[in-house]
Amino acid sequence: MFKCKVDFNAFDKKNDKVTNLDAKSVKTLTKGGIKKLTKNEGATTPFHLIVDYFEDENGKVLGSFLSLGLNKKLTKHFEQVELKSGKLDKSMSKSPKHAATGEAFIKTVDGQKIVHIVPADGCKIPKGQWPKILKSLKGSLAGLKAVVVLGGVSVGEQENTNSTEATANKPAETAADATSINLKDLIVNAANLVKSEAKKLAANVKQKSVTATDQTSADNILNQFKELEQAFVSASDEAKAKLQGNYDKIIQYVPQIQKIQAAIQKALSEAVEGQPSAEADNLAKELEALLKKAQQDVKAFDGKFAGAKDAMEQAPASTAPSGASLVNELF
Repeated sequence: MFKCKVDFNAFDKKNDKVTNLDAKSVKTLTKGGIKKLTKNEGATTPFHLIVDYFEDENGKVLGSFLSLGLNKKLTKHFEQVELKSGKLDKSMSKSPKHAATGEAFIKTVDGQKIVHIVPADGCKIPKGQWPKILKSLKGSLAGLKAVVVLGGVSVGEQENTNSTEATANKPAETAADATSINLKDLIVNAANLVKSEAKKLAANVKQKSVTATDQTSADNILNQFKELEQAFVSASDEAKAKLQGNYDKIIQYVPQIQKIQAAIQKALSEAVEGQPSAEADNLAKELEALLKKAQQDVKAFDGKFAGAKDAMEQAPASTAPSGASLVNELF
């Protein structure tokens, strides 16, 4: 096993005291790791992945972050932040569904060296996203093909050639069930954000201690709610029927989050201009009352909700709760 040469401080895009990573240099480091694995076929090394990590100043995606090698700081960060819901203030990814860590190795298959990526337990990138991700990582893999190993089964770009056959062999309800699981995950994430991050932001407004990081966090929270809204609109009727109650209950907090965002922006503006923040005080009091209700609505998330989420993700569509029973189970 070799060491990863990525500097954690440079990886942290919220650290403005150092120069952050650039796509070209990271790609060069990753290629070097691939060459080391090639020389020692079968040996494993940790990998860390952030989908769509690199962006230009206008927010246009330039590529994903992939590192190979031992890096204790990166591993700890991924395990405690990137793979957890509700930690967007510290996360470099858009959501846990855009990050993965685990082990990587190279194995010869049918005379061809293949990079094998094995995500650790807890990684939430959907199986169907991996072929696209692997294709985007081609430039970092030193010309080698790659597969991701999920439950002992290899998934790669080659699946696209068999998509018609694979679809024909799937049960009719599989697509709807996958959509339901995706929505459940997004609802869980949004609810956790209301319960934890939104509460922290409102407290900062009240204490007049907001920072640019708070503004970024509020923006990220709203982006997560937007992703949930878009996913629900495009979901199947079956998936909507199963999760309508849950969706309605959590999406009602969008206006509150928008008020938090506005209060933060105003507080930051007033701090720069040296003006009094009486209006920010009023907003903070209003938000405090709104979030008190939010806390009551999502209090069952502690322990009980996490277990319910795991059970839903593992259960087949035919046994998944629906309607009022699902609302009672989750909220």
